[in-house]
Amino acid sequence: MRGPKIGLKALWCCAAALSLFLASCGASTEFYREVDAEVAQRKYDHAIDVVRKNRPAYGDKSTVLYNLDMGMLFHYSGQADSSTSYLFAAEKE
Repeated sequence: MRGPKIGLKALWCCAAALSLFLASCGASTEFYREVDAEVAQRKYDHAIDVVRKNRPAYGDKSTVLYNLDMGMLFHYSGQADSSTSYLFAAEKE
């Protein structure tokens, strides 16, 4: 029984960390509330769509942040190839 509890705790910790990270960066953070809600409900594909729709809110100087956010959301959704692509793009920037 201990294994599933640890996994759930780790997921919530990751979601909380992502929420704090998203809320602390960028000039316009209104859409982050929707992203946070989607992540809390494990609707990662919906969160990815919200971030994509709000790409202009990141601005030209926040490409790294956008790529990190997308990379983590794809990671949570279990799409390793897309996650890796975005995380490498962030690293390259």
